[in-house]
Amino acid sequence: MWIMTSWGVLHPSLRKPSTISPGDDRVIQVRARRAQDLDRLRSTYMPDTLGSTIRNIGTDYEFRAFCTPDALADAMAAITRDINYTSFKDTTTSQYGDKQLHDLYLSVWGVIYRALASPLGKKHYESHWHSTTKTTTSTRVMKSGTRRGGDWWDAEEPDALADGAWDSYDDLLFDDITDDAAVIRRSNGTIDHIHCTHVRSRNARRRCLRANGGVG
Repeated sequence: MWIMTSWGVLHPSLRKPSTISPGDDRVIQVRARRAQDLDRLRSTYMPDTLGSTIRNIGTDYEFRAFCTPDALADAMAAITRDINYTSFKDTTTSQYGDKQLHDLYLSVWGVIYRALASPLGKKHYESHWHSTTKTTTSTRVMKSGTRRGGDWWDAEEPDALADGAWDSYDDLLFDDITDDAAVIRRSNGTIDHIHCTHVRSRNARRRCLRANGGVG
């Protein structure tokens, strides 16, 4: 399992039997790429139940710490109870100032979207937010009714937010959009704005191009 939190990424798994001393019930190893992620887990959720951080150069995960299954379960329950956001990815910077983690999560979002979103989901997402053809017309179903819109890139401002809340499916797709992540480029070097997190307007795309010295 991988656990992605607002402050770090954890990779818990069972320890190899050969690494467990007789009588040691800490059969879980919580692994991490950054020592600070284990430090945060320990200080906030497992002050007395997560062992000290072990650094192993040459192993897949450089940092790890041991605990019991029950201790990890209790910590995960506490992490769940602490959810206080509607947009997860933003909390990496707004609460912890961790741009490195934010940019990682943006990349992960794109990978999961491309690999797992259904054709219908991709069509919905791209037609409503990322159309680059001036002839595209889209229909959005809102809680308050139906509105029609044209090319979202050609809109001077993202009028979608001003018109009201979208249905719950749109909420799931779009509430995690932010405006400060690194760009993703196509193989030819142009910026792929599908994965940008700035607002959906032509002016925003122009600002993105100027800021990043790219074309696309």
